[in-house]
Amino acid sequence: MTGLYVVVGWIILQVITTVGPILTLPEWFDTAVLVLLLVGLPIVIIGAWAFEVTPDGVRREQTLTEGATAQVSRLDIGILVALVAVIGVGVWLNLSRAPSNTSTAQVTAQDESDTSIAVLAFDDLSEGGDQEYFADGISEEILNLLVRVEGLQVASRTSSFQYKNRPLGIDVIASELGVGHVLEGSVRRAGDSIRITAQLIDARTDRHLWSENFDRDMTDIFAIQDEIADAIVTALADSLGLAPEDANVDVRAVTENLDAYDAYIRGREYFLRRVRIDEVITLLNYAVNLDPDFVEAWEVLALSHAIAPSWTERTAEEENPLAVAAANRALELNPNSSLAWAALGAAVDNNEPGSFIETMRRLDRALELDPDNVVALDWRSSNLATIGLFEEARAGFEHCLEIDPGYVRCLNETIEVYYVLGEHELALDAFYRTLETGYGIISNAAFEVLIANGRREEAMILIGSQIGYDAALGSTIDAFLDPENHSVEDAYALTLAHAAANPDELGPAGVYYVAARLGIEPLPELTLDILTNINLWYPFFAEARQAELFKNLALEFGILEAWHSYGFPPQCRPVGDDSFECD
Repeated sequence: MTGLYVVVGWIILQVITTVGPILTLPEWFDTAVLVLLLVGLPIVIIGAWAFEVTPDGVRREQTLTEGATAQVSRLDIGILVALVAVIGVGVWLNLSRAPSNTSTAQVTAQDESDTSIAVLAFDDLSEGGDQEYFADGISEEILNLLVRVEGLQVASRTSSFQYKNRPLGIDVIASELGVGHVLEGSVRRAGDSIRITAQLIDARTDRHLWSENFDRDMTDIFAIQDEIADAIVTALADSLGLAPEDANVDVRAVTENLDAYDAYIRGREYFLRRVRIDEVITLLNYAVNLDPDFVEAWEVLALSHAIAPSWTERTAEEENPLAVAAANRALELNPNSSLAWAALGAAVDNNEPGSFIETMRRLDRALELDPDNVVALDWRSSNLATIGLFEEARAGFEHCLEIDPGYVRCLNETIEVYYVLGEHELALDAFYRTLETGYGIISNAAFEVLIANGRREEAMILIGSQIGYDAALGSTIDAFLDPENHSVEDAYALTLAHAAANPDELGPAGVYYVAARLGIEPLPELTLDILTNINLWYPFFAEARQAELFKNLALEFGILEAWHSYGFPPQCRPVGDDSFECD
């Protein structure tokens, strides 16, 4: 009997030690089990001396001889010694696994200082599976509330949402984002009823700090957001140094009109993903018509009009005035709207004198109001690169990615910056990381970096996806790679033929690019598109930079004034106060 007790006791100890962390049992639990086993040991030994297990059951020991009793006693004493030794080893192993007092204090201090969190995109569990935009919107609203909590470090939306539909564990996601806590959840919506489930997880222990289901009407949507944010802050109150009564977040209802809110949530999600921009504009116009004081909807409407010429068939002549009108309305409602100023910067008429410096002035104002506005950072840095200030642009893009590592537009723009600065390895790395996100804009810098690394087939795929595959493409790339053994003239002739047959795929700027890259003389006529393109600062565009047309353009649109304010690019220098020259 005593031997059986040893075996079972040892098994119990091992099971508790193994599953205790998984079940998040308190630290004293395995110690309590060990004490109980020790307390039960004398009882088992006494029972073993007094009773015998026989085929007929447990019988009182009455017929043992004196010698047999001595043998049993010696046997049980031996087992007792073995059991004590085994338990002693178990205690030693448990103590050796536990941190010392010093390390415990260090871990506790680290835990208390870890106030970082990522809000993952909530799952859409609605019957029709058509509420993804709403689930994403709820997640972002909660994220925006948490950002306002002093001392709480919140991973950006784009960084957190990149894990959507990716089967990764919480520990992996938290490690990649550098956070200690993760909020995940789901949304189930049916008509005016909604169920939101949310749970806060300590990523290091996989322990659920808080979990709750909310079954409400849509009219309670802001109250639900408030409760979730409050619960998270309460769970982390000690780490944040907050008293329980201070652990609350006040939610401001962005609109009292639920139909306007629904349209805004849907439109904003599409805008952030840069899809269905025409529908975004329709949705946001609907939202502001329902609630003319809905400032957040006016902001996103202004931004959507500003980017529409790049993402739809709409023209800048049509969209810029609409962007300005929406941005001005947002500023009427909130004079400190950073996003409205960013939209105004993007909506400047590039055909107006002094347009460039005016664009920069408005984007600078946006960043004064909100230094972490990644939209403004992206656009401002792009403008700096356009006028040749690549070191300054690099600083802006890298700062953008520090704020929001998942903001793929800034990542994509670094390809151009690194290429022009001669850092091809960084450019190639940024290119492949951009591809992993599925981002659709392809830059000439990515093509040049692939060519520089002899990756012909990848370069073919990259450019072929933009202008189509034919003999011109293959011949041009071969001439780029090895002009001594491939006819430059034949490659250029094929390019001209392709452009004539496919003007929508390869326009004058593309033809000029190929001609300059191949060293064709004379070069085609310069156009405004060529001179306002970032390609102007590529090594083989020196002739375009020296052209009188570029000088006139720089003077007319405020580029020279911007250089005097922000610095001259390495290829150019001032000549007096009102002129310049470039290499």
